[in-house]
Amino acid sequence: MASPIQNPLPSETSGAKREKESPAYERIVAAAIEVFGTFGFVKATIQEIAARAHVSKPLFYRNFENKQNVFEIVVDRVFTEWRQALIDEVTRNEGDTAQALRILFLTALEYGRARPLLNRLLTRDSQLLLSTQSDVWDRACLALTQLIEQILHRGIEAGRVRSDLPVEYMADLLTEINFTYANRQLISGIAIEPDRAEALTACMLDGVMRHPVVSTELGRPI
Repeated sequence: MASPIQNPLPSETSGAKREKESPAYERIVAAAIEVFGTFGFVKATIQEIAARAHVSKPLFYRNFENKQNVFEIVVDRVFTEWRQALIDEVTRNEGDTAQALRILFLTALEYGRARPLLNRLLTRDSQLLLSTQSDVWDRACLALTQLIEQILHRGIEAGRVRSDLPVEYMADLLTEINFTYANRQLISGIAIEPDRAEALTACMLDGVMRHPVVSTELGRPI
């Protein structure tokens, strides 16, 4: 029996000055998600976050160093919840490797589409900030890669996934595809059409499965 899919990386954020269990800490993070999701990183202010959290600015600074610090923690939390949603969906649908990879991709798209606040939270400017001044983005990519590696290893054991290519290379490519299209949808605010999503899934699977696999949505068995 295949081992269950595990959460590859625990949430790990640095810079918070007080215990994360603090009610004030949690109120600030919840408020920051709303504020960043409404105004984006550049236009959001500590004053607005503190007001929505019903805390004073001194209390804000006892919990967080600055606006960037709380933003990193917000994004880390969003990515952690997103990753857990992917794991839950893949685990709930106990299909083979092709089905697991298909569900992973489509769930990533649907998660972003169903949460409009992510569009402002993860703007191009915000992503540039995270990629140059924080490891949050890199850790999110690494966690997704490790999740995909788990699925591919199970597929190799079952004789469904190609064994002539290194798993880490295949996982890296699938991570890029997942991130690129989920991000394209976030930046544009326009959902990727179902037919295109299914076609992308088919192309993705054809590259890693031992036999070409195409979605039933396109008329051939998965």
